[in-house]
Amino acid sequence: MDFKQFHYKSIVDVEEELKDMNLNLPLSKNLDALRRKVAVGNKTIPNSIAVQPMEGCDGNSDGTPGELTFRRYRRFASGGAGLIWMEACAIVPEGRANPRQLMINRKNAGEFSRLHDEIIDTAYDRFKGSIHPICI
Repeated sequence: MDFKQFHYKSIVDVEEELKDMNLNLPLSKNLDALRRKVAVGNKTIPNSIAVQPMEGCDGNSDGTPGELTFRRYRRFASGGAGLIWMEACAIVPEGRANPRQLMINRKNAGEFSRLHDEIIDTAYDRFKGSIHPICI
């Protein structure tokens, strides 16, 4: 199958593409399952949407989150996910998969805290406080 850029503007566009591809993949406009809260231990995730990013390879050379990292996570927060599972972070330089992988340590822990705060603030601003994502 050839790669196609995501170009859909509506569910109708997706349905037409499925029909053109002769695929029987039922779609639902009912999003109730995604709105369902999830209890995990003593926490409640505000909905059933999760973001689980792969390594973005957009950290600074010292492993701190770069501006592209902040932008990416602001976008995740703006999407309304109830759970944002942070990507893999190295803890020592030799543990990094690539030179731009995030790496948390004592020197830059404050930047990771700032990233967390920005995720929470972005979600709060976008959803007027109705979604407070859990970040792991």
